[in-house]
Amino acid sequence: MKDVTNDRAARPLRATAPALALWCLGVGVGVVGCGEKQTSVVALAPVAGKVTLDEKPLAEAVVEFIPTGDTQGQGGAATTNDEGQFKVTTPFGEEGLTAGDYKVIVSKLVLPPDLHFDVPPDKNLPPADNPYQESLPPKYSDRLNSTLTIKVAPSGSDKVSLTLRSRGNSSSKK
Repeated sequence: MKDVTNDRAARPLRATAPALALWCLGVGVGVVGCGEKQTSVVALAPVAGKVTLDEKPLAEAVVEFIPTGDTQGQGGAATTNDEGQFKVTTPFGEEGLTAGDYKVIVSKLVLPPDLHFDVPPDKNLPPADNPYQESLPPKYSDRLNSTLTIKVAPSGSDKVSLTLRSRGNSSSKK
């Protein structure tokens, strides 16, 4: 009877040692790279302002800035305080926007008067699952139909005024 042995198992692991070293290096670089904070690659200008609805400050509204035309960057967003004031930040958490033109969306989700939840609004939930309703007209709150626009200068602006009305026209001033 012939003696059957596994020659491969008896040999030292010379060929796999470099592969293992490369694998460890790749994992190490990947882990280190994942912890770095991302930043914008274009210059940002500070943008702040105030939102009013029917001449009263609009508190707890989400304000989104979507770049249009040739405007570079990721856009940004802000949440208004009790006085309707906001400061725009990028998706990376940096303050400001790149210079250029933006479509502005203002959204304020509220619970219907007959519902009482302690769950914060989430615009990403499908309408059937979201008890909150949009309280602003689509001409301000809808991404496709918003009529609000602003132009951000390279120096920025801390006087952006978004004047909303329950009915009628709106205006946005730099």
